[in-house]
Amino acid sequence: MNTMKPTGQPRGIPGPCWRAIVIALILLFVVPLARAEQSSASQTRWNKNLGLFYVKVWKSLALDLGVAEKGLLVAGVLKDSSAHKAGIMRGDIIIGVRPEIWNGQKKAGQVKVSRDGEILSLDVTSKKHAVSGETLVTAGTCRSKPKRIIVDPTGNGDFQTITAAMLEAMAGDTVLVKASRAVGLERLAERIVQRFSAG
Repeated sequence: MNTMKPTGQPRGIPGPCWRAIVIALILLFVVPLARAEQSSASQTRWNKNLGLFYVKVWKSLALDLGVAEKGLLVAGVLKDSSAHKAGIMRGDIIIGVRPEIWNGQKKAGQVKVSRDGEILSLDVTSKKHAVSGETLVTAGTCRSKPKRIIVDPTGNGDFQTITAAMLEAMAGDTVLVKASRAVGLERLAERIVQRFSAG
């Protein structure tokens, strides 16, 4: 009769080997998937018809900014572009725009943006813009005392995302990135393995 206590691992595989296998599987599949999801969500894109850079609002960014997890965050506006002339600003969240305007098939229309909790409808005239050699609209003047902004994906900083920190930053500020999401996932993987192998 077998009187050994079940350990939650397959028979014939020693404990340290089982741990290594589980960690390897988590690092091979969970971490790359999370990295891919984060990088695709946070990828900055260019709209040549309005002359602006934008990023899709994802969960961590929405938490940092205190907004809903929807829309396109304006990361930068080309000086004298259609977006600039319409009054679209860095930090605005585009919540409504007709595809014809966005794609340049129609020249005039409205863009709905959320700015500081207010919904604004801005008239815009689209035209093709080239980004090379052009200037982005700047954040404005420096603070009287430069600010140190800490980015920590675990929530122990000012922001969880670099995008939100860069929107907050002004000339002279320091942005310090404390940890990466991948490091946090690796620590989580280790905790899962410890709990699984302890049971």
